[in-house]
Amino acid sequence: KAMSTSEAERKSFPAREGIGSSSSKIHERCVKRLDRALKRSAYVKFMLDAMKKIGCEVDVKKHLVCEPCSGRVLGGFDPRKHQIVLCENTISSQGFMEGTLTHELVHAYDHCRANVDWTDLKHLACSEVRAAN
Repeated sequence: KAMSTSEAERKSFPAREGIGSSSSKIHERCVKRLDRALKRSAYVKFMLDAMKKIGCEVDVKKHLVCEPCSGRVLGGFDPRKHQIVLCENTISSQGFMEGTLTHELVHAYDHCRANVDWTDLKHLACSEVRAAN
């Protein structure tokens, strides 16, 4: 039986469906793509190094998770849990994994460095512009 997603988790990252609602094959493919991105992507390595330099080292097992998501979302940053959620049911290639992970790492960096208020649309827009470039 799938674990339920708490109300706080849904508020923090609304697309989160909860662990266990997609097949183990889909989950394992996501984990393999994540591992490949961590080892091979220059952008991902750069962002992880930048976060470490400002005192926000990423614990891969704790802060990067593959989970099923609703809709067409590829991933998201959950500021409450300090996690990057990679949507295992929508990330359909290695390129999407690397692009999504890099994008969400920018949000995680901003959260650590600037103490972003994610309910403030100006803060959100600034981080989205940074993450898009």
